[in-house]
Amino acid sequence: PSSALPQATLDSIQNPFAIKSQCGVILSCNQAFKDLNSLGTTNLVGLTAHDFLPQKEADIHTQSDMALMSSDDRRLDYYIARTKSDGSKLSLYVHKSLSQNEQGEPEILVVINKTMQSHNAHNNFLLSPRESSVLELLVRGNSQKQIAIALGISHHTVADYLKAIYTKLGVNSRTQAQLKGILDLGLR
Repeated sequence: PSSALPQATLDSIQNPFAIKSQCGVILSCNQAFKDLNSLGTTNLVGLTAHDFLPQKEADIHTQSDMALMSSDDRRLDYYIARTKSDGSKLSLYVHKSLSQNEQGEPEILVVINKTMQSHNAHNNFLLSPRESSVLELLVRGNSQKQIAIALGISHHTVADYLKAIYTKLGVNSRTQAQLKGILDLGLR
């Protein structure tokens, strides 16, 4: 199975990388993943994000795992801000892909990039005021028809706004847009 990759192979991957079960349990990870999380030699196999990350960040990763598992798309990208021990902020670009091991069981592949800082995030989030309103209503769980009624526009216009929002956020689905709105823009 892919989770049985030799440690030397995993450690040859420069970016922080982990393989998780569909329940969020780490099956394997590389040294860069441990270093990112300040865990050095700690064995993370068998742990979940809640075992080593602050509650809020662990919740975000758990929610994204659930969104990925329930999505038709087999990938999910998002940014997360982490406060380092010295008080500075670190912006992390997280890419998750859904895969299967040799037994056909789902696994989540996680790659983290520390160098893709907020530059791309700001370029993607140049939403117009109306697009921002549509996204806020979407994040609150409103349907396309409900958004149209709330904003006094046609559902066709809402569809056009959603296409523009998806493009600007770099997502392909309602769930991904909602997750980006919550995680990256702080919408609730």
